[in-house]
Amino acid sequence: MYQVVFIALATAVAGELYESEKIYSGDDFEIAKTRVELAAKRVEEAERAFKEKGERKSARLEQAKVSKVDADKRFKKLVMSGARGYQHASVFMACVAQLLSGGKPGFRLPFELPAALRSTLGSAGGDARDLNAFFATCIFTYMFRSFLGEVLGRGHRRIQAYWSSKDTERFLKSQEKTYNNLKRDS
Repeated sequence: MYQVVFIALATAVAGELYESEKIYSGDDFEIAKTRVELAAKRVEEAERAFKEKGERKSARLEQAKVSKVDADKRFKKLVMSGARGYQHASVFMACVAQLLSGGKPGFRLPFELPAALRSTLGSAGGDARDLNAFFATCIFTYMFRSFLGEVLGRGHRRIQAYWSSKDTERFLKSQEKTYNNLKRDS
Protein backbone atom coordinates (compact mmCIF):
# COMPACT_ATOMS: atom_id res chain seq x y z
CA MET A 1 0.00 0.00 0.00
CA TYR A 2 2.81 2.43 0.76
CA GLN A 3 4.29 2.05 -2.69
CA VAL A 4 0.91 3.02 -4.17
CA VAL A 5 0.79 6.17 -2.03
CA PHE A 6 4.40 7.02 -2.87
CA ILE A 7 3.90 6.52 -6.61
CA ALA A 8 0.71 8.60 -6.53
CA LEU A 9 2.41 11.43 -4.61
CA ALA A 10 5.42 11.40 -6.93
CA THR A 11 3.14 11.46 -9.99
CA ALA A 12 1.11 14.38 -8.60
CA VAL A 13 4.23 16.42 -7.75
CA ALA A 14 5.84 15.66 -11.11
CA GLY A 15 2.60 16.65 -12.88
CA GLU A 16 2.49 19.99 -11.06
CA LEU A 17 6.15 20.66 -11.84
CA TYR A 18 5.58 19.78 -15.49
CA GLU A 19 2.59 22.11 -15.77
CA SER A 20 4.36 24.88 -13.86
CA GLU A 21 7.25 24.72 -16.30
CA LYS A 22 5.23 24.17 -19.47
CA ILE A 23 2.28 26.50 -18.86
CA TYR A 24 2.34 28.80 -15.87
CA SER A 25 5.90 30.10 -16.08
CA GLY A 26 5.72 31.04 -19.76
CA ASP A 27 4.91 34.34 -21.40
CA ASP A 28 1.96 32.80 -23.25
CA PHE A 29 0.13 32.26 -19.95
CA GLU A 30 0.62 35.87 -18.85
CA ILE A 31 -0.45 37.18 -22.26
CA ALA A 32 -3.57 35.00 -22.27
CA LYS A 33 -4.42 36.03 -18.70
CA THR A 34 -4.01 39.72 -19.59
CA ARG A 35 -6.22 39.31 -22.66
CA VAL A 36 -8.98 37.81 -20.53
CA GLU A 37 -8.76 40.65 -18.02
CA LEU A 38 -8.81 43.32 -20.75
CA ALA A 39 -11.75 41.66 -22.47
CA ALA A 40 -13.67 41.57 -19.18
CA LYS A 41 -13.02 45.31 -18.72
CA ARG A 42 -14.24 46.00 -22.26
CA VAL A 43 -17.46 44.10 -21.56
CA GLU A 44 -18.03 46.09 -18.36
CA GLU A 45 -17.44 49.39 -20.18
CA ALA A 46 -19.71 48.39 -23.05
CA GLU A 47 -22.46 47.32 -20.63
CA ARG A 48 -22.17 50.62 -18.78
CA ALA A 49 -22.38 52.59 -22.03
CA PHE A 50 -25.29 50.44 -23.21
CA LYS A 51 -27.26 51.14 -20.01
CA GLU A 52 -26.56 54.86 -20.21
CA LYS A 53 -27.80 55.12 -23.79
CA GLY A 54 -30.78 52.83 -23.17
CA GLU A 55 -30.54 51.23 -26.59
CA ARG A 56 -32.22 48.00 -27.53
CA LYS A 57 -29.16 46.53 -29.25
CA SER A 58 -25.50 47.37 -29.02
CA ALA A 59 -22.95 46.13 -31.52
CA ARG A 60 -20.12 47.28 -29.24
CA LEU A 61 -21.46 45.22 -26.34
CA GLU A 62 -21.92 42.13 -28.49
CA GLN A 63 -18.45 42.51 -29.97
CA ALA A 64 -16.96 42.89 -26.48
CA LYS A 65 -18.74 39.73 -25.32
CA VAL A 66 -17.49 37.78 -28.33
CA SER A 67 -13.91 38.95 -27.74
CA LYS A 68 -14.16 37.96 -24.05
CA VAL A 69 -15.42 34.49 -24.96
CA ASP A 70 -12.62 34.16 -27.50
CA ALA A 71 -10.01 35.25 -24.93
CA ASP A 72 -11.45 32.79 -22.39
CA LYS A 73 -11.34 30.01 -24.96
CA ARG A 74 -7.68 30.66 -25.79
CA PHE A 75 -6.77 30.86 -22.11
CA LYS A 76 -8.54 27.61 -21.32
CA LYS A 77 -7.00 25.87 -24.31
CA LEU A 78 -3.56 26.84 -23.01
CA VAL A 79 -4.36 25.52 -19.53
CA MET A 80 -5.69 22.26 -20.95
CA SER A 81 -2.60 21.70 -23.09
CA GLY A 82 -0.63 20.33 -20.14
CA ALA A 83 -3.39 17.98 -19.04
CA ARG A 84 -2.81 15.40 -21.76
CA GLY A 85 0.80 14.77 -20.82
CA TYR A 86 -0.13 14.53 -17.18
CA GLN A 87 -2.96 12.08 -17.87
CA HIS A 88 -0.70 9.79 -19.89
CA ALA A 89 1.95 9.87 -17.15
CA SER A 90 -0.68 9.18 -14.50
CA VAL A 91 -2.00 6.09 -16.29
CA PHE A 92 1.54 4.88 -16.97
CA MET A 93 2.49 5.22 -13.30
CA ALA A 94 -0.72 3.45 -12.26
CA CYS A 95 0.30 0.55 -14.54
CA VAL A 96 3.75 0.55 -12.92
CA ALA A 97 2.11 0.40 -9.47
CA GLN A 98 -0.05 -2.51 -10.62
CA LEU A 99 3.04 -4.39 -11.85
CA LEU A 100 5.00 -3.67 -8.67
CA SER A 101 2.15 -4.81 -6.44
CA GLY A 102 2.31 -8.32 -7.87
CA GLY A 103 -1.44 -8.85 -7.62
CA LYS A 104 -1.66 -7.71 -4.01
CA PRO A 105 -4.32 -5.19 -3.04
CA GLY A 106 -3.34 -1.56 -3.50
CA PHE A 107 -5.64 -0.30 -0.79
CA ARG A 108 -8.26 -1.69 1.56
CA LEU A 109 -11.49 0.28 1.59
CA PRO A 110 -13.58 0.74 4.76
CA PHE A 111 -16.57 -0.64 2.85
CA GLU A 112 -17.21 -3.48 0.42
CA LEU A 113 -17.16 -2.78 -3.29
CA PRO A 114 -20.47 -3.39 -5.06
CA ALA A 115 -20.55 -6.81 -6.69
CA ALA A 116 -20.71 -5.31 -10.20
CA LEU A 117 -17.45 -3.40 -9.67
CA ARG A 118 -15.39 -6.10 -7.97
CA SER A 119 -14.14 -7.64 -11.20
CA THR A 120 -12.85 -4.26 -12.46
CA LEU A 121 -11.76 -2.42 -9.33
CA GLY A 122 -11.18 -5.28 -6.96
CA SER A 123 -7.95 -7.07 -6.29
CA ALA A 124 -7.27 -10.70 -7.11
CA GLY A 125 -7.54 -11.41 -3.38
CA GLY A 126 -10.73 -12.69 -1.88
CA ASP A 127 -11.69 -9.69 0.28
CA ALA A 128 -14.50 -7.52 -1.15
CA ARG A 129 -12.93 -4.40 0.39
CA ASP A 130 -9.66 -4.66 -1.56
CA LEU A 131 -8.99 -2.18 -4.35
CA ASN A 132 -6.39 -3.10 -6.96
CA ALA A 133 -3.20 -1.05 -7.20
CA PHE A 134 -4.06 0.54 -10.54
CA PHE A 135 -7.26 2.21 -9.36
CA ALA A 136 -5.84 2.96 -5.92
CA THR A 137 -2.96 4.82 -7.57
CA CYS A 138 -5.38 6.72 -9.82
CA ILE A 139 -7.52 7.75 -6.84
CA PHE A 140 -4.57 8.79 -4.68
CA THR A 141 -2.96 10.67 -7.56
CA TYR A 142 -6.18 12.60 -8.13
CA MET A 143 -6.46 13.40 -4.40
CA PHE A 144 -2.86 14.60 -4.14
CA ARG A 145 -3.16 16.52 -7.38
CA SER A 146 -6.33 18.27 -6.20
CA PHE A 147 -4.66 19.18 -2.92
CA LEU A 148 -1.54 20.52 -4.64
CA GLY A 149 -3.70 22.45 -7.09
CA GLU A 150 -5.58 24.12 -4.25
CA VAL A 151 -2.34 24.97 -2.43
CA LEU A 152 -0.91 26.52 -5.61
CA GLY A 153 -4.18 28.26 -6.48
CA ARG A 154 -4.93 26.15 -9.56
CA GLY A 155 -7.47 23.72 -8.17
CA HIS A 156 -10.36 24.29 -10.53
CA ARG A 157 -8.40 24.82 -13.75
CA ARG A 158 -9.31 21.69 -15.66
CA ILE A 159 -12.93 21.56 -14.57
CA GLN A 160 -13.61 25.05 -15.89
CA ALA A 161 -11.65 24.48 -19.06
CA TYR A 162 -13.37 21.21 -19.89
CA TRP A 163 -16.83 22.27 -18.82
CA SER A 164 -17.02 25.32 -20.99
CA SER A 165 -15.26 24.26 -24.19
CA LYS A 166 -18.45 23.15 -25.95
CA ASP A 167 -20.49 25.90 -24.31
CA THR A 168 -17.94 28.44 -25.46
CA GLU A 169 -18.22 27.30 -29.07
CA ARG A 170 -22.02 27.47 -28.92
CA PHE A 171 -21.91 30.90 -27.35
CA LEU A 172 -19.44 32.17 -29.94
CA LYS A 173 -21.68 30.97 -32.75
CA SER A 174 -24.74 32.62 -31.24
CA GLN A 175 -22.83 35.85 -30.62
CA GLU A 176 -21.51 35.85 -34.16
CA LYS A 177 -25.04 35.39 -35.45
CA THR A 178 -26.28 38.25 -33.25
CA TYR A 179 -23.42 40.47 -34.35
CA ASN A 180 -24.16 39.76 -38.02
CA ASN A 181 -27.84 40.58 -37.44
CA LEU A 182 -26.85 43.86 -35.76
CA LYS A 183 -24.57 44.78 -38.63
CA ARG A 184 -27.33 44.02 -41.10
CA ASP A 185 -29.93 46.08 -39.14
CA SER A 186 -27.75 49.15 -38.77
